[in-house]
Amino acid sequence: MHLYETLREKFNRYLSGISEHTTSLSLSLQSFSSEFRDYGVELEKELNSDPMNDPRYKPIAELYSSQIMPYLREGNFNPFVLKREFFQPLVEILAQMRLDPRTKGLGFFDDKRNKCC
Repeated sequence: MHLYETLREKFNRYLSGISEHTTSLSLSLQSFSSEFRDYGVELEKELNSDPMNDPRYKPIAELYSSQIMPYLREGNFNPFVLKREFFQPLVEILAQMRLDPRTKGLGFFDDKRNKCC
């Protein structure tokens, strides 16, 4: 009986941990979406036109469209694929724009404050 209780407790902690990480990922992606929208608005003001073809905006938009949008509705993200196919390329893109203060909010998010680190 002790083994059963121990296994059940460990399994429940495991499920709780998954839920916490999934919630954190979801909140971070929502925050990123909001910050990306705001970045697009700022570029649109600067350009006085749609920023979709702007070289500062387009690579992020294409990355978001290919790696986030298809999974947004169902929320079935694979964190390992996201790391490799979204977050790492995003860091490379943002590194080139690190001096533009408008990109600050597009960085990685701290799940406690849900703000850019």
